[in-house]
Amino acid sequence: MEKAILVGDGANLATVREGALKFQETLKVSTVYYESEEFIHGPDMQLTPDYSVFFIDCGKTSDRLYDIYKATSLITEHCYMITDQVHDKRNGQIRIPCRLPAEITPLYTAALFQYIAAHVTKEKNNFTCHPLFSRMEQAVSPKTEDYDRIMKEKLERSRREENG
Repeated sequence: MEKAILVGDGANLATVREGALKFQETLKVSTVYYESEEFIHGPDMQLTPDYSVFFIDCGKTSDRLYDIYKATSLITEHCYMITDQVHDKRNGQIRIPCRLPAEITPLYTAALFQYIAAHVTKEKNNFTCHPLFSRMEQAVSPKTEDYDRIMKEKLERSRREENG
C-alpha cells in the first residue's frame, strides 16, 4: 500500500479521519479521508489501480455508499468495505454481524484501522523514520514541554477518584 483513501459518513467521518492519521503515522503511507459525496466529486478522479480505498458503511439505511464502493472497485482491486449490512459476497468486505445506532459505530470501526496500522507496522518493521526527521523533532516536539507532568497528574487524579 503506497497511498490510501478512507471514506465514511456521519459519525464514521471521525473514524476515517483517525484511520488516515494512524496510516500516515505508523505505516508512513500518504492517506486522505473524505465523506462519500466529497469523494465522488473530484478526489475519485485521481484513482488508479495502485490506490487502496477503505469504506465504512455501518449504521446506515441507504445503499449509496455501497454503490460508490462497487464503482471504486472497478478501478482498484484494493477496495475494502467495513459494513453491518448484507450485500453481495464480494471480496474485500468485512462484515460486522450486528446493527447498532450509527452514533456508536466508531467505537468498533476505529479499532480496525488501529489494528491494521499496528499489525502492518510490525510486519514491515516500519518503526524508523527518515534520518532527517530527527531534525524536525529537535526543532518542534510533538508533545508539550510539560507532557510528562500533565500525564502524571491525570493518572494521580484518576487513582484518587477510583479510591473515593
